[in-house]
Amino acid sequence: MKPGKSTSPEAWRKQGEMLLQRALYEDVSYMPCFSDAVLKDNCLTPYQALFCFRRANYKQGEDVANAYILYEEASALGLGEGARRAKELFAKAAQLFEQALFIQKAAETWGAAGQYKKAADVLRAHREYGKAALWYARVPDFMEAAECHHLAKQYDEAVIAYRKGEHFTELVTYLGEFVILIATIQSIEKADNKIVTRNVLAMASRQDIRCWSTSCCSVVISLRLCFLLH
Repeated sequence: MKPGKSTSPEAWRKQGEMLLQRALYEDVSYMPCFSDAVLKDNCLTPYQALFCFRRANYKQGEDVANAYILYEEASALGLGEGARRAKELFAKAAQLFEQALFIQKAAETWGAAGQYKKAADVLRAHREYGKAALWYARVPDFMEAAECHHLAKQYDEAVIAYRKGEHFTELVTYLGEFVILIATIQSIEKADNKIVTRNVLAMASRQDIRCWSTSCCSVVISLRLCFLLH
């Protein structure tokens, strides 16, 4: 953008996006060097992202810039009263990131606000199941975590989540869905302790499940259940 030239909304938007990448978020519309749509000769560049997005009438860009401003303010606060204020600012920033469809940043910011479920929910809503599961585990909500791991085809992690949450009934049901495929289980040899494969329901009710290794290849899912007998 050249000094003394009228600037189109599209040019303001592109300039704002460039500045946003450089983490220049602050609104400098109060500076005397900015006129309605003209850059004076004596004005220092770069434009600040928020100002540019306002000139472009670009609401999504404004939301993102404002969100980053709030995020930086929250990050700069300390402990005590500052920590409580920081969580409030992080929450406001997360809402703006979510509105602007900055999903990963929204989840991260909800997490910074201590609202782990909201972080997980926004990721799940956008089918980021594996990442959502990690946030659900921090709630902790291992039932939701297990479901998300399953949707992400992370079957080992789903079993672990059911176990951590002590959802053994659901674990039995989950394993029961693979009864037909259990025929593909290979015997496990050379273990320090005697390990045997048993009826799925009987084994799943035990609390000494050690692992469940899976591999997917189009139709076939190979499951391995390992149990250590005392």
